[in-house]
Amino acid sequence: MAAMSNMPQNMEARGLPEEEAIRYLALDLGTSRTGYAVADWGDDLNGFEKVSQGVVESKHPDRMERVVEIADTIHRIVSDQGVGEVAIEEYGWAAEGGQQAMGEVRGAVCYVLKMQGVPYRTIPISTWKRLVLGKGSLPKDSVKLEFFRQYGIEASQDELDAVGVLMAAWMQWKGLDAKPKKVRRPAKSVMEGF
Repeated sequence: MAAMSNMPQNMEARGLPEEEAIRYLALDLGTSRTGYAVADWGDDLNGFEKVSQGVVESKHPDRMERVVEIADTIHRIVSDQGVGEVAIEEYGWAAEGGQQAMGEVRGAVCYVLKMQGVPYRTIPISTWKRLVLGKGSLPKDSVKLEFFRQYGIEASQDELDAVGVLMAAWMQWKGLDAKPKKVRRPAKSVMEGF
């Protein structure tokens, strides 16, 4: 079977040429709740069109069953929505415990994406917060407020984190993530004559 494009048919219907359009999935992985956001964007600077967002939730008492359930759901989202690329929030190691469980979730999701032939990358938490909300060290409890204040967006914390990863991925894709160059101030001795 010949390789087929991951581009959903509705993008052609909207008039976006295949080489200029992509459907992107962003994930905020969790051991029982995973936030996701899906958007289409083309080769312009006007932004992107949100397709869907939500939370994949598993309440299964067995941790490995939760991992499988989350990975299976991500597999379905990628297949059903025609996702072409994925950005995953890099997990923070500061929280005590849970690192093994997070590694299991990420490993399972990355395996599913690899098997589907969908490229993925990770975006550090501080990077998306800096690009999207203006401060890389913004505390988690301030994210909801800043999203509402800056963009008028209200959603669950998991969804907002995924939206942040999505927005940062778009900014990186468009080359809008470069840090502004610092302007060196002249030495005081140079400025004495002014």
